[in-house]
Amino acid sequence: MKSTEVELNVEGSDNGVERGVERGVENLSDKQKIILMLMKTEPKISKREIQIRSDLSKKAVDYNIEVLKRLGMIKRIGSDRGGIWKVNI
Repeated sequence: MKSTEVELNVEGSDNGVERGVERGVENLSDKQKIILMLMKTEPKISKREIQIRSDLSKKAVDYNIEVLKRLGMIKRIGSDRGGIWKVNI
């Protein structure tokens, strides 16, 4: 009986995580959504290319990337020049 309860709790937490991610994306700014979309469609994109394609300033791109990193939505894998963006949504 306890194992069934644990299974139900685990299933419930999975749904909660999914809902939390959906809410997390909904709560992002338009700038952050644009940056995520660009990174998801082109993981090798540079910050400079994000600035050009999104028409955002360097400061805005840097700030919003740091926010997305803190939220755990993105991670840089590899070097600055040869790495890729991993989008966790």
